[in-house]
Parts: sequence; C-alpha cells; structure tokens
Amino acid sequence: MSWTHRLDRVLARHQELSDTLASGTVAQDKIAAYSKEFADLSPIVETINIFRGTEQEIADLEEMLQDPDLDSEMK
Repeated sequence: MSWTHRLDRVLARHQELSDTLASGTVAQDKIAAYSKEFADLSPIVETINIFRGTEQEIADLEEMLQDPDLDSEMK
C-alpha cells in the first residue's frame, strides 16, 4: 500500500468518524472511543491537508516555470 493511499485512508476515517458523531445515532458505549479516535486523528488530518496544499503549490509553481511567457525575473 502506497503512503498516499494510507493518507487517504486516514482522511476517510476522520470524515467517517465526524459524520458518525454528528449523526447522533452512536451507541452510548461507543461515543467516548469514537470521540478519542477523532481527536487523535484531527492534528494528523490537519498536517495532511497542509502537506497536500504544499504539494499543490509546488506543482503550480513548477507549471509556471514551464511557461515560456513568464517574465524571466519571476524565474
């Protein structure tokens, strides 16, 4: 399994927990465990989102550098 797939799984699990907790249909004995898992994943998800944003920014900048019309001072 690739590391990007693992990141996607973490994001999906965080979203699943968020949706489940928001639904109000969680059994009482599961609320604490789900809430803890959600809280534990939240800073990881934040870091993944920052990383993905940085990846996109790099891709955008690399694309700009390939543009022949780009001012040479920008390169």
